[in-house]
Amino acid sequence: MHDPRVPASTPKLISEISSLISSVPSEIRRRLCEGFWETMAREWGGIDRARLDKYLSLIRKVLREEFEVVEQGRNEELVEQSMILESWPLCADQRKVPDGLRYQVLDCWEEELVASGLIQDVTENSDQLHEKKRFDNVKQLMKIVQGLRQKAMSKGIKARAKEVLEDEDLKLYVQDI
Repeated sequence: MHDPRVPASTPKLISEISSLISSVPSEIRRRLCEGFWETMAREWGGIDRARLDKYLSLIRKVLREEFEVVEQGRNEELVEQSMILESWPLCADQRKVPDGLRYQVLDCWEEELVASGLIQDVTENSDQLHEKKRFDNVKQLMKIVQGLRQKAMSKGIKARAKEVLEDEDLKLYVQDI
């Protein structure tokens, strides 16, 4: 049972919740991810300062799990996760997602791409086919950020998306977008 007064239980709970994404069958994963992002969007304004760090950590871990599913999965996983990210946390043309949630996702975008294994240093022994797939996957995910930069209603979100696109580690993936 989770006890919020015990500090060690919060990270464990966050890990358990986020790990559900990679442990459920793909037909359930979509509903789980959509439900998570919908709930975060709906409840965002009611999160108090004392608990905000916990929610930010949960969002970061869920995003990493979604990226890991893309890294380990087939093309269908990329399409599915792209649609979820584009229609919820990085939805550009609707007010259903608070800007604070968009900022959080954009703030940890590059770090979680690296943590998930989608962005890695290429070595001499790297499997070129796997590296190409990984490159194409990141490029597809960066199109979501590009779309947000072009269509977002908020100037602040457009500016933050532009910063992500101009990140030194991500420039390679956005050259031809």
